Amino acid sequence: MKRVGFLLWLIILVFFMSNTVKVSIAQSGRNSGSSTERTAQLNVIVHSKTNSQLNLNKDSLALFDAGIQQDIEYLRYDPTGARIIVLVDNSQTLRAETALVQKIAQTVLQELQQDDRAMVIGFSEQAEVFAEFTNDTKLLVSSISKFHKQGLPKLYDALVASVEDGFRKQLGSTKRAIVLISDGYDKDSKTKFEEAQAALLNENIIVYAFEAPDRTYGAIRPKGTGPKPIDAISALSESTGGLLFKIDRLDTVEANAKALVKELKENWFTLSYIPKGVNLVNTRRLLITTPDDKLEVRTKKIHPPQNF
Repeated sequence: MKRVGFLLWLIILVFFMSNTVKVSIAQSGRNSGSSTERTAQLNVIVHSKTNSQLNLNKDSLALFDAGIQQDIEYLRYDPTGARIIVLVDNSQTLRAETALVQKIAQTVLQELQQDDRAMVIGFSEQAEVFAEFTNDTKLLVSSISKFHKQGLPKLYDALVASVEDGFRKQLGSTKRAIVLISDGYDKDSKTKFEEAQAALLNENIIVYAFEAPDRTYGAIRPKGTGPKPIDAISALSESTGGLLFKIDRLDTVEANAKALVKELKENWFTLSYIPKGVNLVNTRRLLITTPDDKLEVRTKKIHPPQNF
C-alpha cells in the first residue's frame, strides 16, 4: 500500500510539473514550434489611385511574414489623432538653408488637426527639445525660430531619444510618425544604426524624411560608423513604411509636407494578425500586397528579432 501511494504521489507530481512548464511557455509567448500566439499589429498606409473612397476589409490585402502568408484578424481605418515629432538636424555642415528647413517644419505644423499633437526637436551633438507635445500651433511654429547650425549630428542617438523620451510618454497613441529633416549623416553616436532602426520598427513608428544634399558627397564611411548618409536615410524611411522627399524647391517641399499630414489623417489603417510559422528570434521580412490594381499599400518592411 505504501508503494502504491508513493507511485500515485509521483504521478501527480510529474503531471503538475508538466502543466507548469506548459503554462510558463504560454505566458512567455513561445510554444514548442517556431510561431507564437502573440498578436502583432501593423500600421498600413493605403491610397486609391482613382481618389475614390477607401472601403476596405481584411480580404482586401494579403500579408506575408518571413515568406509565409498570414491570416489577417482585422483591418481598420484609424481615425485617431497623430503624434508627430519634427526632428531637425541642427548641425553646422548640413547642406540646406535654415529658411528652407524652417519652411518644411512650419508647413507640417500648420497642417495639423485639432486632435493631433506634435513635438519639435533639434539635434546636433545633443538632442534639444524646442517644443513639447502640444496642439498649440502658434507655440509649435514659433519654436522653429530656435533652429541653428552648430556642432556635428548624432542622428542615431537623437532617433532613439525621440522614441524613448518622446513617444513613450504618449500612452495609448498608435498613430506615430517622425518627420526627419536631415541628410542621414551621423557622427559618433553611441547608438548603432541597426539599434536606431530596430527601436523605430519595434514601436511601429513611421519616418517621413526630407533629405538634404549629402555633405560627404558619397564618400565611403569608415568601418563601424554605419551606412552612407543616403543609404541610412533611405533605409530609415522605407523600412518603417514612410516616404523620402528631397529638399529642393520651396513649392515642392511645401506640397510634400502637406501630403504627408493628409496621409496621416486619411490613409492610415491598423492591421492585426497572429504570426504563424515564423521564428521570432530572427529578422523577418514583411510583404503586403493587394489584388486590387487601383490600390497602393505600404507597411514596415522588417520585423526585428525579438528577445525573450
